[in-house]
Amino acid sequence: MFSKIKKIPLSSISFGSYGTSRLFLCSIVLLFSTSVYALDGIIRPYQSVRSAAMGGVRMTTGLYDENFFNNPARVTANPASEFTLIQITPIETTSNTIKEISSISNGNDPLKSLTNNAGKNIHDRLQIVLPAFYWAATEERKLAFALGMITSLQIDADIRQSYQTSLDGILDIGPTLTIGRKFLAHDELSIGINTHLTYRVGTSPNFSLVDYVRGSSLGIKSIGGEGSMIDFDLGSTYKLGEWNNFVLSMGGAIQNILGGNYSNLKFTPLKIGSLPPAQPRSYGLGVSVTRSSWVFFTDTALAFEVTDIHNNPDGSVFKLLHLGGETHWKSFAFRAGLNQGYWTAGLGIDFRFITLDLASYGEEMGLNAGTLEDRRYTLNLGLHI
Repeated sequence: MFSKIKKIPLSSISFGSYGTSRLFLCSIVLLFSTSVYALDGIIRPYQSVRSAAMGGVRMTTGLYDENFFNNPARVTANPASEFTLIQITPIETTSNTIKEISSISNGNDPLKSLTNNAGKNIHDRLQIVLPAFYWAATEERKLAFALGMITSLQIDADIRQSYQTSLDGILDIGPTLTIGRKFLAHDELSIGINTHLTYRVGTSPNFSLVDYVRGSSLGIKSIGGEGSMIDFDLGSTYKLGEWNNFVLSMGGAIQNILGGNYSNLKFTPLKIGSLPPAQPRSYGLGVSVTRSSWVFFTDTALAFEVTDIHNNPDGSVFKLLHLGGETHWKSFAFRAGLNQGYWTAGLGIDFRFITLDLASYGEEMGLNAGTLEDRRYTLNLGLHI
């Protein structure tokens, strides 16, 4: 029925006054009374650029910073002890986001620019690890640990054809301690635990033009919430066996054992009065095949994993599937995979004290794989000693 409604170009409408503009917005809301839905992307408190390039696998392949929020048992797999002065992901964005920002910065009408691209997601993420220390296990020492301070800011915004605004904004900050240990005669089994102290500020996912017309404020206290918590992740890995220099392993982990509700600590400096979006208890598992050397390449790994179980409300199981791997040649790492059915690829460069990782990956923003791909581009720069 609504497909027969003729669209009215914004350029043909004159805004004579503030009251007229509100009247116009009211009429738009009444005309476009189609069903409204929010973005249904999976919220992750931390996104590794390396993992993104490898199809999102991390339960059986994660190293260093990837283990703070995924499988803590993998801390025993870190190849060497390391101190990170800073590791920053200054940008994770989409081509549509860059076009929108460029259009608005060039003086174009923001409302017209956004509505002309209704239905396309605007995404950005900033992450900082400052600092972090990784104490690696050795042949003689079975214990390993890592400690880091992590800050992550992510934003997803979209104006639907119904003129409903979906805005997911999450800011997380806090320290994480990871402890892992190897067991059995040949170190086949590793078990680890993460302890998170996290403060979160987050927006309500939906803010419509109806709210604007009613005079609702866009301030963080009216559309957001804050909270803090202590929570834990528990994980393990197990080496199943070796054949022709290929090592087969499996792993699994539980994130946010206490439920991830940001309510069991009383640190709320903004005094907002409502809680932010929860980071629910979730599960992940997978298998991987690794080989230390192969022709000209080293440290080759391929993994298949199912992650974010229960962190995908009402979504399809296909959004939980990840396949990917990497291989190394000298100081370069080559990565590729499939994330939720979308291709991923990336390159890593290790200059010993400086690391650079680049990646492109597709993220599903709908309930089922293949509904709405968000093609993202990201990089990570680290300084380590």
